[in-house]
Amino acid sequence: MVGLNFVSSIPNNPFGISIPVFFKNSNIGIYGDIKSTLSNQGVEGVDLTDSLTKNQVDNFLKHPYLGVRETMPILFNLGVTIKSKSKNIVYYVALGANIRETYHQYFDPTKTWSTEGNYHILASRTTKLNFTAGGMYIFENGLILQGGFDTTPLGLNIGVGFVFSRFH
Repeated sequence: MVGLNFVSSIPNNPFGISIPVFFKNSNIGIYGDIKSTLSNQGVEGVDLTDSLTKNQVDNFLKHPYLGVRETMPILFNLGVTIKSKSKNIVYYVALGANIRETYHQYFDPTKTWSTEGNYHILASRTTKLNFTAGGMYIFENGLILQGGFDTTPLGLNIGVGFVFSRFH
């Protein structure tokens, strides 16, 4: 049986999906999810990380600095589902990563480096370990309700979905 859930990690990553896979003759299955926001919080233009350094821009090009901008964080996990003694309840545990990128945002008034003027250079990329766990209740009609938590960033997982494939 394969499910597809819309899952939200409140308050930091409100949009995501989880895919639980349950095998017919096994108590163990597969769990995966990916969660994020829908905002890149202002990163604009071309990524020139491979072409320029902050030192080159600040000391030689002297383009206007527009500040530090952050891309949307991405949280993903992969783990297992575990059937409970109750046929409608399934637990899940998974490990994953929370990835965030921060950029220095600039404007090129001559539009030499970027035809639209805006460009950015990577300032930092952070990857932190995440642990997620929770449970799902699967109704006879295929509706799935999901609840759980993430550790990095700390969040409450709430999800709803459906079984879209059953193994016969």
